[in-house]
Amino acid sequence: MKKMFFVLLLAIPFWMCSNPGNSQTTNNQVVTSSKKIEVFYFHYTRRCITCQAVEDVAKKSLEEYFSKQVQNKEITFTSLNLDEETSKTASEKYQISGQALIFVCEGKTVDLTNDGFMHAKNSPDKFKEIVKKTVENLLK
Repeated sequence: MKKMFFVLLLAIPFWMCSNPGNSQTTNNQVVTSSKKIEVFYFHYTRRCITCQAVEDVAKKSLEEYFSKQVQNKEITFTSLNLDEETSKTASEKYQISGQALIFVCEGKTVDLTNDGFMHAKNSPDKFKEIVKKTVENLLK
């Protein structure tokens, strides 16, 4: 009986530390979360270098830091051309009238358009960190 109590006493802290429903960062990998994040990049047909960089760096940072969630479709990235009729529904839903990078999770929308255009071309590592922190905050 004493041995059983001792084993149980040792097991409780390990059991309490494991919480599979939460998202935690460990060595640049994020543990699976039940939340879904949709990332939308709205653009026009004619695009400048910076516009292309915003899309490329955002997409690469998601694949780099959250590859498991991207593979499992827990995080999706969709590029939408505002000149095409197929983008009209999404642009109206999120009230987008120009180039934009938005992250949507459980009804919450985070707009990283300004950060993207400010950093994607000249300091992509800084923009990658902004994307990473945004996703981590949405997964909390």
